[in-house]
This record gives sequence, C-alpha cells and structure tokens, in this order.
Amino acid sequence: MKRGDLLKKRKRWLDYLNFKVVMLIFLSVFLLIILFRSLNFNKKEIELENQTLFSTGPAPFEETETTQSKEVGYIDVKGAVHQPGMYEFSSNMRVQDGILLAGGFTETADQNQVNLAQLLTDQMVVYVPEKGEKQAPDASQPVITAADPDKKDKVNINSSDALELQTLNGIGEKKAEAIIQYREEQGSFKSLEDLKKVKGIGEKTFDSLRESITID
Repeated sequence: MKRGDLLKKRKRWLDYLNFKVVMLIFLSVFLLIILFRSLNFNKKEIELENQTLFSTGPAPFEETETTQSKEVGYIDVKGAVHQPGMYEFSSNMRVQDGILLAGGFTETADQNQVNLAQLLTDQMVVYVPEKGEKQAPDASQPVITAADPDKKDKVNINSSDALELQTLNGIGEKKAEAIIQYREEQGSFKSLEDLKKVKGIGEKTFDSLRESITID
C-alpha cells in the first residue's frame, strides 16, 4: 500500500474518532439537562403538594376561638367567701370561677359541700356554707340554687347597686342610675309604690317588678 493511501486512511480514522467523541459529549450534555429538569420538576411538585396540604388543614385555634360568641350573665355569691356580692361572668365559667371572683374561700368555708365543676347560669345564687353549718336538703347540689321566679331572692331597691338593679326585668343602665339618684336626693323608698316616682318607671314597669323587689 502506498504511503499516501495510508495517510488518507489514518486521517479518516481520526475524523471518525473525533466524531464519536463529539457525539458522546453532546449526548452526555443532553442527558444532564434532562436529569436536571426532572429533579427540578419533582422538587416543585413536592412543594406544591406541601402547600396544598397546609392550606386545606384545620383552621387555627385562635381563629375558631375569636368567632365564638360569649354570653354574659350575673351570679350572686354568698356565705364563706372573702368578698360576697354580685359578679358578672361569661359562658363556660364554672362555680370555681365564680368563687374566685368573690375572693376565694375563707378559712372557715366548708369546701366539701361545694360543687366546683357546675356550670354557672344567669341569676344563680352560689352559697358557700361554713364548717359545721347544716347541709342544705338537696345533698347533690347543697350550695347552688338557680334563680326561680317564685323563689329567687328579691332585689332591695334601697340598698342594691346599679349592677344588681339591672338584673330586674325592664331595668337597664339608665333606669338603674335614676333609681340611685332618687335615693340620693329623696332618701330611701318608704313603700314599693314609691318606685313609680322615679323617672322612666311607669305603672306597667312597676307591675312587672312588684314581685321581684323589696325595701326591707
């Protein structure tokens, strides 16, 4: 074989090798691009699934709590507590909360007779007996009495404060203030009918209050 033919054959072989090298490089780059895009797509898909999971989860407790309406009522705490009196309470409060509002038990309080777990209701009387005091007839709830139209304590219009007066049917803040103003200017009520002398309290209002008030 001539020398010129050998050189041509060698050149063709080198060109072929160079072509294969170029193709391998190109193929490797192409595969790397596909792999990179695949990994990036999977990452975005996972992030999207996480966002969907958290967005469809239960609403935060704080948001649920703020949407709940709170009812307000009044209780009368009596007996062996540090600060007996009438107190405002909100829904879901219990007897224990009411006693804490009244300053807590005294040293002589018979705590064993008190159902601390009972829910408070509007116009409830919470009575805490002292040690040695005779237990109330109803042993299951000896110191708690819910208000009853025929049995509840009457409101003394000569000594009650504005909050106590507002527990009466038809008596709001303004009428309660008017009753107190009358007492300050005219003195104590001598009879129940004197209540009709207070501005804003007519015959109809008085008739609805007659069985709920006292001057003694």
